[in-house]
Amino acid sequence: MKLNLREGASADSKCSKYRTTWNMHCCINERKGSKQKRKKGELSVFHKFWTFDKNPVFDLLFNERLRRLIKIIDFDSNEYRVGLEIGCGGGYFSRYLAHQINGTVVGVDLSKAALYYGKFLTEWGALGHTEAEFVLADANHLPFGTNSFDLVVCASVFEHIKELRGALKEIENSMRNNGNLVAGYPIEMKLFLVLVKLFTPQHMKIRNPKILGEENFDRNPDTHKQSFMTIRSLLQQQFILTHREKFFFTILPDAISWYECVKMKKRN
Repeated sequence: MKLNLREGASADSKCSKYRTTWNMHCCINERKGSKQKRKKGELSVFHKFWTFDKNPVFDLLFNERLRRLIKIIDFDSNEYRVGLEIGCGGGYFSRYLAHQINGTVVGVDLSKAALYYGKFLTEWGALGHTEAEFVLADANHLPFGTNSFDLVVCASVFEHIKELRGALKEIENSMRNNGNLVAGYPIEMKLFLVLVKLFTPQHMKIRNPKILGEENFDRNPDTHKQSFMTIRSLLQQQFILTHREKFFFTILPDAISWYECVKMKKRN
């Protein structure tokens, strides 16, 4: 696949944080034979390549989050040809998406080490070669041209972005007019904070700038810089909501929910 890059962005240029892609050429055109789709809802791929924590409770919740995202993506619609995952890390979900759609998935992340890991697993991992490509980029400075992607996936990314409004504008510009944004983010209210304090109290520091200091808090990519109410509000300003799921149950109020997944359309 030849990426649709913005003017001034080069797939062969030196790694840079802004408006420069890092094209890893993950055997996209070299892979032989047709890929076999994974069974709908199969989650073994996630456990092979990633765990949320060493805590089994959080592993279970992490797996449930991915299951819900897969459900609302709706691969059976066959409307996806080119996908983008923002905050792909080691590329485990990007590779899964590439197995599910009839096209190519591009994974974007700020960590060069994570992207090299994704490249290695794409070429030599248990899934074999997949139509996945990895790019070093910032969500606020995506290097892709307009109308590039049918599907954009962001799983637990928006809470980490300080300038979220600008990132959402970048995502909107990269989506095709009939494209879908599928996103998930934590509902950090009563139940969420009780569970975090109970099972992994050390993770509370990434939600409190007073502990790390304002400067370190802003610079650290793992800290949570956005409340879920802000994320929800900005998404609804920028996109049209078509589906929402919360868990454990969608009908529960926000205060006793854990995670929210949404599917949204681009405003034309």
